[in-house]
Amino acid sequence: MNLKAIIVDDEEDARKTLRHFLEKYCPGVKLLGEAYSVQSGVKLLAETKPDFVLLDIQMEDGTGFDLLETVENSFSVIFTTAYDKYAVKAFKFSAVDYLLKPIDPDELQRAIEKLDTNENANAVRKSSLLQNARAGTTEKITVSAAEGYSVLDLSEIVRIESSNNYSQLHKIDGRKITVAKSLKDFEELLPSDRFLRIHQSHLVNLSQIKSFSHENGGRLTLANGANLPVARRRKEELLAVLPGL
Repeated sequence: MNLKAIIVDDEEDARKTLRHFLEKYCPGVKLLGEAYSVQSGVKLLAETKPDFVLLDIQMEDGTGFDLLETVENSFSVIFTTAYDKYAVKAFKFSAVDYLLKPIDPDELQRAIEKLDTNENANAVRKSSLLQNARAGTTEKITVSAAEGYSVLDLSEIVRIESSNNYSQLHKIDGRKITVAKSLKDFEELLPSDRFLRIHQSHLVNLSQIKSFSHENGGRLTLANGANLPVARRRKEELLAVLPGL
């Protein structure tokens, strides 16, 4: 692995730590330079053309999102941030990697090892992330399938079905996307006021529910005609969310 990197962070100690970790634990990475602000980061990017950027979120003159809005990037991004619930969820939704401060060197190594430097994939992930960041809510999710990355509106997803360690996303248009994530991953990621786990194998978009029947322990019919079982322990939660059924 031979990669070129830059660090953009307004905290001198944070830059020093990252520099030290790259030198000690990531011998295949060449550090091209460091920047301390959005403005200096944009300038450094134009001068260096790195493979990836270790990018802070909150800086004195703006955010890492502002930097990405400013530049046309073909580089990968690993965000570094103090814990921020929204930002972390936005990263997960957009398939963008992140490290929580204080940085753990093992996590830094793992993040670099799984970097995807494909320009098209980076552009897709960036677009999804920035749209969610601008909106202040998560309306899009980036998923990686065998054919590449796809950005989906949450409203496009009717349901998600478990298939061993994979999940199959069923879209309104009838298409299916198989993703190497478990149903539990999606359950934790998607907003609980919009998606509900009704069975060990099924996660549904609440807006796509057409009717509920108490027969056979509980069955749910969705707008696309799918008829799904409702687990006994999930029925009470479902009826509490949809009291009219």
